[in-house]
Amino acid sequence: MTYDYHGQWDKKTGHVAPMYTLPNEPTPTFNANFSLHYWVSRGADRKKVIFGMPMYGQSFTLADKNKNGLNSQTYGGAEAGENTRARGFLAYYEICEKIQKNGWQVVRDRKKRIGPYAFKGDQWVGFDDQAMIHHKSEFVKYNDLGGAMIWALDLDDFKNFCGCESYPLLKTINRVLRNYPGPGPNCFLKTMKHEDVPQIIHNQNDEDEMFNDDTIVIESKSINCNKSGELFQHDGDCGKFATCENGRIKIYDCPPGLHFNLARSLCDWPFLANCDRRYRNNLKNMKTALMPVSDRKNDVVTKEVTLMKEEPYKVLCYYTSWAYLRQGEGKYSPEDIDGSLCTHIVYAFADLDEKELVIQPHNTKLDLETGFYEKIIKFRSRGVQVILAMGGWVDSKSDKYSRLVNDIPARRNFVRHVTEFLEYYGFNGLEVAWEYPKCWQANCKKGPDSDKAGFTLLMKE
Repeated sequence: MTYDYHGQWDKKTGHVAPMYTLPNEPTPTFNANFSLHYWVSRGADRKKVIFGMPMYGQSFTLADKNKNGLNSQTYGGAEAGENTRARGFLAYYEICEKIQKNGWQVVRDRKKRIGPYAFKGDQWVGFDDQAMIHHKSEFVKYNDLGGAMIWALDLDDFKNFCGCESYPLLKTINRVLRNYPGPGPNCFLKTMKHEDVPQIIHNQNDEDEMFNDDTIVIESKSINCNKSGELFQHDGDCGKFATCENGRIKIYDCPPGLHFNLARSLCDWPFLANCDRRYRNNLKNMKTALMPVSDRKNDVVTKEVTLMKEEPYKVLCYYTSWAYLRQGEGKYSPEDIDGSLCTHIVYAFADLDEKELVIQPHNTKLDLETGFYEKIIKFRSRGVQVILAMGGWVDSKSDKYSRLVNDIPARRNFVRHVTEFLEYYGFNGLEVAWEYPKCWQANCKKGPDSDKAGFTLLMKE
């Protein structure tokens, strides 16, 4: 779950899923790059690491609509989306509609350390677009991970509301990891109704380092600076690029280890950038040739790995049963799932019975009477693995999971019962999404230290 690093709980704006750290990030470890390398440094098997990507954005209501950059003070979550109806949360298709039809202004980091954010008035949202999802998918390949996962199927643009293609983010993952037919359309988000709304370039105030760090203003005879925001290949360094701003050329550095890819207008992996060899940086002296990392002291340096892949990448797609309860075009049912885009479908969620401490359906009417379990299980006939997830945020509130893992007879009874449950309904396996051992709903004062050891024992059993 390399997302939800920031949200309305912070009381200030922040990106939902930073790829790398930013100079003004209060918590430099809050980014996917650090998280992955930390797990690997602690012994995690790369083949078992599935890299999470959000199909949604965390949104905020600004305390001052004129202060709309990162780390700006907020009053909490932004207004609920028309379809998802959750304050502080917008599906990708809701975000792209706001940008295309409602004139939301988009801001992008030229160094591609985070995905875009967008705002209008006092409403603000950070999200991953197609370009960042592509970059993260390449990250999965470059680091020889087991694959990718998404939260969730119903939050991507599954009905092509925004006029690019259905499931643009999930299909991007599949094109990188599973040779899905492509290359596919370029789903670059821009305003359609209000062409005067700036895209890409946003003149932040000086304290926001997003666009102001490490830039050099130059005069260039080889570049005609006629169009503000236009990007150019640097004349002599693959790790730099130039942009035209107000009639002048500015030079920017890519994050260490990346080269500027003119075709995609972003900092990219060297093997994708196709930069002229005589201009390439000397990468031999870098601390790691594996992954671009920031110069923060707490970045984790890991060993270089081979790019060879012995087994297919996994793409885990979460299906949330409550998406069926939405009204209007946001309603999502098992019939809407494109099984060709997933190697695994994870059905969320089942619950833990408070008294008996055994698994039970979350919504008997949907799961059993309406036949959602049965409909999801049918994807097995197409070669898709179907997993049942239990837990989640709401189900993790009480002490019931702690009571389960800390009681030997209760654990044994749970294992026996859940095995029978999964076999009866036809699921391939189980995910236990207890959030979290000791830190119930992220409050580490609630649970005992023994939760962690007990949870490990339950998984072994």
